[in-house]
Amino acid sequence: MTRSGSKVNQPDSICAIILSGGRGQRMSYQDKGLILLEGKPLIQHVLERIEAQVDQIVISCNRNIKQYEEFGFPVVTDVLPDSPGPLTGVLSAKSEVTTPLVFIVPCDMPYIPTDVVRRLYDSLNGSLAVTASVDGMLEPLISLVRTDCINSIGDSLRSENRSVRGWLEKLGGTTALLADEQGAFRNVNSPQDLT
Repeated sequence: MTRSGSKVNQPDSICAIILSGGRGQRMSYQDKGLILLEGKPLIQHVLERIEAQVDQIVISCNRNIKQYEEFGFPVVTDVLPDSPGPLTGVLSAKSEVTTPLVFIVPCDMPYIPTDVVRRLYDSLNGSLAVTASVDGMLEPLISLVRTDCINSIGDSLRSENRSVRGWLEKLGGTTALLADEQGAFRNVNSPQDLT
């Protein structure tokens, strides 16, 4: 399913890939995307904040598939179960992507700005990828990438550096300098982050 959103200064269509396939080790192995914050699953907060910014949304997860399908967007599971991690989630989601650009976002960033995609797009300037640098810290899971670049993930998964950061560095992308206004880029990584 594809849903439209109102976007400003974004002539290229964009698909958001929401990564929700982690094991949740720091959250007692709970499925982070489905943990409640203010009465709603974390992923619902993310969906509500990004839906108007993109043309398509795909959810990448590895458990509780039926629950994720209830959000009304395509759901994919890892195509390489022996290679867990966010890169495998992005690679797995590519089969559903119909746009020239993908916005990579984690399921555990409930206050992500409602204009983050535009801000990343404005910094792309012909690069293959742009990654958020929030108050001086690189946030590789907040990136805008040309869809064709996803094919190179296989090479990264076969290398020693299987991180999203390593993959983005190989692409030679740029960064968008963003301020963390009121904790907008805060991840939920522990039960204490829910209070």
